[in-house]
Amino acid sequence: DAIMSYYLDYYTSQYTEGNFAQFVYNSGWDKELNELIEEGLALIGAEKHLELFQQQSKKVKLMSSVKLNKFLKGKLEGVNPIRDLLNNHAFFELEENLVSLNANFLKTHPDFEVLSVDDMFATLEEFVGHEIKRE
Repeated sequence: DAIMSYYLDYYTSQYTEGNFAQFVYNSGWDKELNELIEEGLALIGAEKHLELFQQQSKKVKLMSSVKLNKFLKGKLEGVNPIRDLLNNHAFFELEENLVSLNANFLKTHPDFEVLSVDDMFATLEEFVGHEIKRE
């Protein structure tokens, strides 16, 4: 769940900074990543964002592999009709707040535990099996 949450944050930041095309471009349109994002959006209750992600994903899936590879290997900036096709400002109009939904998901997660810095180091050292040098 932590990795899924991280990738939801990645998706949100990519979309916020450069729209859906930037997410596609920077992620390399990775199938496993996309599945994690879909699962995550459903898990945190972001129904409208899930619907938008699926609509946007369909645009990429309908694109030929040649066109997609050309987009992924080219430059995102400048004249770029594929980028323009993929961008969709509906993300910014949705009332669901992905950051808040993701934060609430983490805060209410059954494995959530608040630790002091010393306890974090102790837990990590136990996990990796050796002492971690503190600076």
